[in-house]
Order: sequence, then C-alpha cells, then structure tokens
Amino acid sequence: MAGRWLIIVGCTARWWRNMTRAGLKTTVLRLAQVDLAKIGAGADDDALDMAIVRYNQDAPKVVTAILGLSDGGAVLPDGFVWDFSTVRQAEYPLSQRPPLYLRTEDFYTYNDGTVARIELVAGSNEEMRIWYTVRHIASATEYTLPEQHTEAVASWAAAVLCEMEASRLSSKNAPTISADSANQQDPARAFAARAKTLRQRYLDELGVDTKRNVPASADVSFTQRDSKGRTRLTHPLPVQTWN
Repeated sequence: MAGRWLIIVGCTARWWRNMTRAGLKTTVLRLAQVDLAKIGAGADDDALDMAIVRYNQDAPKVVTAILGLSDGGAVLPDGFVWDFSTVRQAEYPLSQRPPLYLRTEDFYTYNDGTVARIELVAGSNEEMRIWYTVRHIASATEYTLPEQHTEAVASWAAAVLCEMEASRLSSKNAPTISADSANQQDPARAFAARAKTLRQRYLDELGVDTKRNVPASADVSFTQRDSKGRTRLTHPLPVQTWN
C-alpha cells in the first residue's frame, strides 16, 4: 500500500512539472464548468491571459544577473522591463563573505530614454549582482509558472470564465412568466457565486490582502465654535469639569 501511494504521488508531481498552456486551459475549464461555445471562441485564452497578468502583479518571477559597473553604473539586463520590473535586491561588492547587500538608498534605477540603467550612489568599477522581477509566461513555447501556484492561476482564470457566463445569462431578455424568470436567474447567480469562490481560492493560496487597494480614509470630528464663539448645535463641545 505504501509503495502504491508513492507511485501516485510521483505521477502527480511529474504531471505538474510537465504542465503546458494547453494543460492549464484544460484545468481552467474543469474548474469553471462552462460551455465555451456559448461564451465565445477564445474566451479561455482571454481568461488565462487575464489570470497571468494578475499573477504577475502579485508574484512576479525573480531572476538574477551579474553586472559589470563602469563609473558606478551599468545597463540593466535585456529582460528588465522598465514599466514592470523592479530591483528587489543588490549585492555589492561580490567579494564579501557573507554577502553584503545594499540598502535601497544606496542605488537607483533610471531610464535615459534609450536604455534602463542602475547607478550606485558611491561610484565604482567592480561587479554587482542584482535580483529583479520579470513576467511569468505561459505560452505554447514557454511556461514559467511555478507548480505550487498553478491551481491558483487556474482558479482566477476559471473565475473570469464564470463571470462571463453569469453576464451572458443575466443579459438575456427576461421571460414574461415569473417562474421562467426565476429559473433563468438561478444559473446566473450560481456562476457569479462560483466566480467569487474561485477568486477567493486564488487570494488564499497566494496570501493576497484584499484590502491593499482600498484608499486611505479618516473620520474627523470637528469641535470648533461658531463665529460668535458659541457651541454648535450639531457638534457641541464636550463639557469640561474643573476640580
């Protein structure tokens, strides 16, 4: 029994390692349980692309490169995309053991209109190592999504498909018979609820804080007097007592 269990685990791990975009789309459709013929051709690709965009915002791929400095600066690698990539960490100089990592105020990046560069506040001609972010890819020829987050990405894409199906069902003309109307609305609500569950699965898997995009706000209580120094009717001043 123990040997049989090990075989099952091994097969599962191998399946995740060999995942491709086509395999990921199959997983998405299994989670969504929608009819692509009704939603529209290519909806699964659109949903998957949206999921990958979201995943790249939450967990971009981190790669490393060694740069040769000249006068304290260097051109960033070709994979560095100016409007997306960020330098997560910088090691300098490379000869230090244990490694010495720069503070964020010790270096900066900028784009001179031609190339993206990194500069040290204190110039040098030595080498440095940087860790920077790039986009994950799930195309027909390249697949970089980590296996531990495959289900999460598939869940987000499935949620998008469920929302498409809920919107399609809700946009139909309402029947004149109320019973038929109720029967038509139930599937739409069911797909909307499934989409919500699938999105929450993604957020839980990645540990994303859903409040991160909530704008800051504050409640202020005014206790000022009016122009004649009297207590306001709707905002009275607290009663002061003297000992």
